[in-house]
Amino acid sequence: MGENYSCGSGGIIAAGRFVANAGAALMGDSLTVDSYGLTNFYVINGANGGRMKLRANCGVASEGVGNMLSRVNNLYTDVNPGMAGLGPLGRIFVRAGTNNARSNISISSLAADYTSLLNALTTYAPRVIILAVPPLAVTANNDTAATYNSWLSAFAAATPAKFKYIDDCINVRNVDGTINASFFNVDGVHFNHLGVGQCGDDAAAAMASAESVVDSSSMALVPALVDDADLERGGARLAATELTMGSLIGPPLGGVLFAAALWLPLGADAITFAVATLLVAIIP
Repeated sequence: MGENYSCGSGGIIAAGRFVANAGAALMGDSLTVDSYGLTNFYVINGANGGRMKLRANCGVASEGVGNMLSRVNNLYTDVNPGMAGLGPLGRIFVRAGTNNARSNISISSLAADYTSLLNALTTYAPRVIILAVPPLAVTANNDTAATYNSWLSAFAAATPAKFKYIDDCINVRNVDGTINASFFNVDGVHFNHLGVGQCGDDAAAAMASAESVVDSSSMALVPALVDDADLERGGARLAATELTMGSLIGPPLGGVLFAAALWLPLGADAITFAVATLLVAIIP
């Protein structure tokens, strides 16, 4: 990409390591299905240097959140594909709720299924990117979609280490929140090529900004914890630990815990956060 990096023998180049070669999977409805040409993953990935490898597109047309929840643990090769069998993943992108909004199902009725689906996805990847429910042509449906997005944003903000909500539809809405028809097909539901491109560009920008902050913040701690002579070794160990735990060990371990009991992966995660908080607190 025109950039040059160097490091001493035995070191690990930190630049770009956070998302390099991360496996990715998609979960959603017809707005995700490849055959419709509507997934914006390729735009997102291209704008970020093509550093994610798509393992599976698990989009199924006409589905709601409950349908996705019922198949999330299926094999990805199943006729109703899920996340099982994909191997280590870095990220899962999910867009869910459009068909529920079209039926004007309240967020209070949908919240439990949303919570279960999103938490189930974290057993397969350490990072779940929640994409917005797009604006809809029918006013009542569009109002319902807006309540979904508010809930999803708050849900992700409560656990930022696992979830990131991206309003990739911000520029395909009018100022008043209504649908901007120039980005949609005549059905007022599905993106056209302009909508796919616009949402992809906006999601890519949001991801690049957020991951740069996380990456630089974690690496900035290394000089505060190790001597100058050990900086290279400390940075290498941090990178190796994130890669090993986030992509190789974490996802399969989460799947095993989830299969044993629904609360186990969440309980184990809470313990790791408690331990991490304790360790940070005792840093001199």
